[in-house]
Amino acid sequence: MKCYVKDLVVRNADGEVIVSVDELVVENGGTTSISGPSGSGKTTLLYCLSGLIKPNEGFVNWDEHNVTTMADNKLNKFRRENIGFIFQSPFLFDELDPLSNVTIQSAFNANLSKKAVNERAIELLDLFKVPLKGRKTASVLSGGEKQRLSMARGLVNNPKIILADEPTASLDGRNSKILMDCLFSYHKNHSTTLVVVSHDNDVLSRFINNLSLTQLRETDV
Repeated sequence: MKCYVKDLVVRNADGEVIVSVDELVVENGGTTSISGPSGSGKTTLLYCLSGLIKPNEGFVNWDEHNVTTMADNKLNKFRRENIGFIFQSPFLFDELDPLSNVTIQSAFNANLSKKAVNERAIELLDLFKVPLKGRKTASVLSGGEKQRLSMARGLVNNPKIILADEPTASLDGRNSKILMDCLFSYHKNHSTTLVVVSHDNDVLSRFINNLSLTQLRETDV
């Protein structure tokens, strides 16, 4: 799916601008990175792209879907069916095993059977090198395994769009490369639209379309 953002402004409770974007285009099936220093609003922008945050001004369109004006019930359905969000922190259920952590979110998707979800989850866990044998709970996984488990959970519904917020922030160089290799492999095999927010130069160097918040910021705000 193609994303088009125009005249987007997000303000905090005091009316101060925390994100402003004149124009942003993410092509269907493309890969785009968004960079900027900590506190510059990268995560806020990503949340706007997903509809989790509504901007004070402007709009975000995914094809013909305007996620800034969509009613909550329709927006929830759109996200569930189209967007896979990978958060900076895994937010796992430590008491559950890896497979249950991946499949629990899909319990709310009536379009998918339990069998199909389980098969898909196992396929992703294998692709992302997350071990199942001997792992009764997610608490025993390494930091890299937990982050890849979180990625599998975000992709189990076969999303057309992947939004990733600093997915390698807590990882060392080796695990960062493994995670990004997995993410790009998935993108290539499924022709998804991929947007990653990061300040990691090794991650940013892998993207053809590199944007910074400085480039995107409106000069007249």
